Amino acid sequence: MHQDFQARPVPCSAPTHQDIHEHTIEVDGGRHRELVFKAYVPNDPKFYNAENDSIVITFHRSFDLPDTATLAAMIRETQDLITVDDNGSNNNADAQNVDAVAVDGKKLMLTGGTHNGTDPTVEAGEYITIKIKAGAGIETPETPQGFDNFEDEKPYEVFISFVNGDTPNEEIRAEDKNFVIVKNPISSTVPSAAVRVELHTHAEEIISTTDDIVVDFSGPSADSGFILPSFISTSRIQVRYTDESDGKPKNFNPSEVLLQGERVIFPVPLKGDDARIAFSGDYTITFSNLARVKNPFSAGIKTIKVSSFVIGDEEDIIEAVVRRTTTVDPQTGPRGSEFTLDGKGYAAGTVTIYHDANGDKGINPGETLASVRTVRGAFSVKLTAQGKPGEARYEVTARDSEGEEVSKEFNIRSSMSFEPPTVSHTSSLTIVISDWEEERNDVVAVQIAGKRVFIADAEEYAHCIDHPDSPPRDAQGRVTLTVKVPTDIPPGEQTVAVFDHAQLDYSYMGDPVIKPACQSPTGTGKGSFLRKLTQTEIKDDPIALTKATVEIEGLPLTLTPSTAARGQRVTITGSGFSSSVRGSNHIDSVWIGGKRVDDDHSGFVVGSNGDIAFTVTVPLDVANGPNEVLIEGDDHALGQAVLTVPQATIVLDPSMGQRGTDFTISGSGFIANSVVLITYGAGVGAPQEETQFELDLADSQGRFELPFQVPFTAAVGKRHLVKAVGESSNRGVITSVEAEASHLIPWADIVTTPDSVSPGDRLTISGQNLPSFARVGPITIEGIQVLGKAGAATDENGSFETDVLVPNLEFGDQTLVIQVAEVVVPHIIVVAPPPLSGPPSQVFKELIRDGSLSSVWHYDNATQSWSVFDPLLSGEMASLNDLAVVDRGDIVWVNLIRPQQFQGAELTAGWNLIALK
Repeated sequence: MHQDFQARPVPCSAPTHQDIHEHTIEVDGGRHRELVFKAYVPNDPKFYNAENDSIVITFHRSFDLPDTATLAAMIRETQDLITVDDNGSNNNADAQNVDAVAVDGKKLMLTGGTHNGTDPTVEAGEYITIKIKAGAGIETPETPQGFDNFEDEKPYEVFISFVNGDTPNEEIRAEDKNFVIVKNPISSTVPSAAVRVELHTHAEEIISTTDDIVVDFSGPSADSGFILPSFISTSRIQVRYTDESDGKPKNFNPSEVLLQGERVIFPVPLKGDDARIAFSGDYTITFSNLARVKNPFSAGIKTIKVSSFVIGDEEDIIEAVVRRTTTVDPQTGPRGSEFTLDGKGYAAGTVTIYHDANGDKGINPGETLASVRTVRGAFSVKLTAQGKPGEARYEVTARDSEGEEVSKEFNIRSSMSFEPPTVSHTSSLTIVISDWEEERNDVVAVQIAGKRVFIADAEEYAHCIDHPDSPPRDAQGRVTLTVKVPTDIPPGEQTVAVFDHAQLDYSYMGDPVIKPACQSPTGTGKGSFLRKLTQTEIKDDPIALTKATVEIEGLPLTLTPSTAARGQRVTITGSGFSSSVRGSNHIDSVWIGGKRVDDDHSGFVVGSNGDIAFTVTVPLDVANGPNEVLIEGDDHALGQAVLTVPQATIVLDPSMGQRGTDFTISGSGFIANSVVLITYGAGVGAPQEETQFELDLADSQGRFELPFQVPFTAAVGKRHLVKAVGESSNRGVITSVEAEASHLIPWADIVTTPDSVSPGDRLTISGQNLPSFARVGPITIEGIQVLGKAGAATDENGSFETDVLVPNLEFGDQTLVIQVAEVVVPHIIVVAPPPLSGPPSQVFKELIRDGSLSSVWHYDNATQSWSVFDPLLSGEMASLNDLAVVDRGDIVWVNLIRPQQFQGAELTAGWNLIALK
C-alpha cells in the first residue's frame, strides 16, 4: 500500500513539513521482496547531495541482509537494483542507481550513483523514494502468528537517515517513519473458511505467453492443505504484472484453468491480435472469494508454492497463517445457562475443556468440564455456565493434543426475581438481584416502565461520602431492594431496570452534615458527611445493570356489558380511588383500546369511599377483539379492565335457495344505531351484475335482522356476495364497519328415466333450478338433436318435464345436453341393447306406448302354426294372445297403425316383415 507524497514549500527556519508522514508497505513474509521507502530530507543537513552524502537504511532485526560482497555482485549484475529518486518540488532528478554497503548486518549505506547529467542535490523539504528490488537479496521476516493484530505483532520499523560527507560518523534521522507489514496472503484465518488469496510472488526468469503458472495449495497431510473446488472460473483468477515491453503495470485473467489435485495450473494468454505477454520480477496472483478456495482444516503456518514452467525459474514459497478459532454461543446469560463451545483448527485427537478455577494455567482435579475428539480439526460441546456467585465472567479453555489452547469467556448476567410476581399500584415490590458482581456495590436507582422509583429507606440521602448507600450483597451474591409501585405506571408487563451511580445526575440542597449512621469505612469512627438529596435524574440513554419484567395490575374495574359494539354504552364501576372529603375528585381520562373516550367527564366523580360508577360510549374506531380499558383519576391512580369488541358478522338463513325464495339476514357487531346497507350482488369472483339493495337500522347493541328475497335475475349455479355496511359519524368523521357472506343458488339439476334405454326407447327428462318461464331446448344426444314435447318450458320455479325418442346410438355412456335460456346442462345417459328375448309387451314396449302397434304375428316352422300378440287384448280376452315369447333372430309380421321407427329401421303403416335384432 503506497501513499502519494507531495513536496511542500519550506520556510528557512521551519521544518519542511508539519506532519510526520508514515509510509507503510505490505509484503509476504520469508522471501526476497521488492521494498520501496520514502523519506523527507530534514532541515539539518538542509540538503542531500548524492555525490558527497550517503543514505543509511536501518532494518528491523527480523530482516536478513546479504553481505557486502554478495550485494556488490548483485548490483553489478542487475540494472537498477537499488535506486534513489528525487520527487521534490524542483523535480530536477531522475531515479539514480546507487552503490550499497551492508553494515553490521542490519544496515545498508547507499552512496554515489549516476545522475544522467542532472543536479544531484535534494533540498530540505523534498522527499526521496528508495527502491530496492527483490534481487538485492533482502529477506523479509517470517509470517507472524499475530499478523492481523498489531498488539500481537507490530509492523516492522525501517529508519532512513542521512550522512553528510563532511561529518561521516553522524547520522541525521529523517522524521518520517517507514513500516513493513508482513501480511497474510489469505483473507480469513478461520479453518475451512472460504478465503480470498493474494499471492505476491517473484519470477527470476521471463514468463511469457508460452508458459504456464502453477499454484500448489497442498499440505503435508490430508487436513493441512487448502481445499479446492472441482472447478474455478477463469474470471476468478487475476494476475497483475509489469509488462517487459513498456514497463507499465497490467493484469490478465487466464484463458483456462486446470485443477490437478491441490494444484492450480493456468497458461499465460495472448494480449490480443497475437501480441504476447512477457514479464519477470514481482507479480501478484489473486484468487477471489468466488473461486471458492477454502482454508485447511488444521491450524498453523501453511505454505502455498508458486512456480512456472520456465527453465531456471525457482519455486516461490509463500506462508499463510491459519489459526485455531473458538466461539461461544450465546455469549451471555444468567448463571446456570447452557452454551455451546465450537472450535476449529485443533490438532487431531482429544480436546480437553476445562475451567481454570484457581488461575494457575493448569488442569487440576475438578476443573475438567468435557473431553471431546476432533473431526477434521473441529469440535462442538455443550457446557453450563457455573462459577462462583458474583463472578461476572466464566472462562473456559480448550486444550488439544499438541498442548495448544484457546480460552473464551461466557459473561454471566445478573438476573432479577420479584416478590410478588404480580403487583398492583401503591404496593411494595421486593426485587432480588442474583449474581451481582463483587466489584459493584452501588445500586441506587430503579426504573419501572422507564419511570424512576425510589428505594425504600434510601430516599432522603443520595449516598454518604466515601461510603456506599446501596443494599449490601449477601453470601450468595444477591442484592435485595424494596420499592413502591407508583400509580402512574401503566398496567401490564413492564420492564424493571436497575442503575448504579455512573448513570445518575445528583442535585443536592444545603451543606453536608455529619451523620453517625454513615460510619466511615476508614475506621476513624467520626462518621461521614451526608448531603440531602433534592433531585436525582437518570441520564439520557442510560445503561441498565440488569433488566427483567414484572406484571403490574391496575385497580380492578367491572364493565357492563363486558362485550359491546362500537357506539354502544358501557357502564364502568370500580373502587379504591382516592377522594376528598367533599367528593370533588374526578376521573381525569378514560381510554378504550388506546382511544380516548369523548364523553363529558364532568359527571365522572369519585365517591367519598373511593367508588366510581359511570357510563361511557365505546369509541367508533377501536379494534376488534380484546381492548384494554384504562381510567385515570386525579391522583394518577389507574383502573384496568378488558372490553371485547365483536367483529361485524352476518348470518344467512338459509344460506342456499332458488331464485325468488326468501331468506333472513342477521347481523351483529355493527355500530350501534347505525344505518346498514345490504347488497345482493354478482357471483363471488364474477364480474358485477345487477345488484339489489336494502336498508336497515342496527339497534343500540349493533344488531339487525332483515328478510330478503333472492332476485329472479340472479345466476344459478353460483355463490352470490351478500354485503352489509354500517356507517356512523362523530364530529364529522365517518366510520364504517362491514361484513360479508355468500348465498348459493344451486346449479341446475337434470334427472332422466329410465336408468337405461335402448335405441328407439322413450327417455323422460326432468329439470330443476333452471331459469323460470324459459323454453326447453334444443336437446341433443351425442350431437344428434332430438325433439321433446312441443312447447316444453320451465315453470316459475325453473322446473320442467319432457320426453324424447332415443336415436340409434352405440351402446354405453352417452352425453345428453339440454339448454334452457342461457343455461346449458350436460347429463350422462346409459344406452343398452334391447332384451335378447322376452314377452312381446317388453320387446315392443315403445310401439305399444305411443299406440302405433296393432299386432305381431309369428310362424313356427317346427309346429307349422301361427301365434299372435295383440296389445289391445286385456282381461279375459288377453288369453287369446298365444305369442308369449320372441327371440332375437325371429321373423315376425308387425302391423302398425302409423309409421314408426323400430330397432333403427323405419316401419310403414300396415304390415312389416322384420327380423328381430
